[in-house]
Amino acid sequence: MLEGIEKMRKILSSNSEASINLESLMEDEDLNKTFKRADLEELIDPVISDFYMTLKESVEKFGINVDELHSIELVGEATRTPLVLQRIQEVFGKAPSRTLNSADCIARGACLQAAMLSKTIRVAQFGVEEYNLYPVSMKYTFNSDPQKVKTSTIFAQGSSFPKT
Repeated sequence: MLEGIEKMRKILSSNSEASINLESLMEDEDLNKTFKRADLEELIDPVISDFYMTLKESVEKFGINVDELHSIELVGEATRTPLVLQRIQEVFGKAPSRTLNSADCIARGACLQAAMLSKTIRVAQFGVEEYNLYPVSMKYTFNSDPQKVKTSTIFAQGSSFPKT
């Protein structure tokens, strides 16, 4: 069933309608359903709304000037969904591109990193810094006194990685 749903989702990325046909799904019952892209978008709207708000907050929080961005490159399966592309374009003001698959993206990143570390090849230096969007806290109780609860923030919001 999951394979059929995944296939249908991919079809809905480029078509407005898709069918799912699964024989003998349960007790000799078949599943035959036509699904519209609008139905899918309605189902995923809460997730896309959270995604959209996270993008907007990130742009504001980090002071990104969207006019200075050369391009937006997306990698991954969900980036084919037209609603995702639309929301990204609303935030950044330009259409994102999907010219890389994940293997190409990793290979290009590794080549760039190797070139930056090389003493013989000259490339522009790029900084990559991990950022902790959410605080990571630990909460624990003591065996000797179960009423005593201690909370400790391990990584504060905005801290970079790696960190000891």
